[in-house]
Amino acid sequence: MLDQLRTVDQTRLLKRLGSVGKSTLARVLDVLAEMFAP
Repeated sequence: MLDQLRTVDQTRLLKRLGSVGKSTLARVLDVLAEMFAP
């Protein structure tokens, strides 16, 4: 899913839909670091 990454202006976000667990967040951050590593 991270291959479809895009940015959204914070003013367009109306409400929080949910949250992710610590392990999911860690995996997402690992993938992002790998994608954007020089």
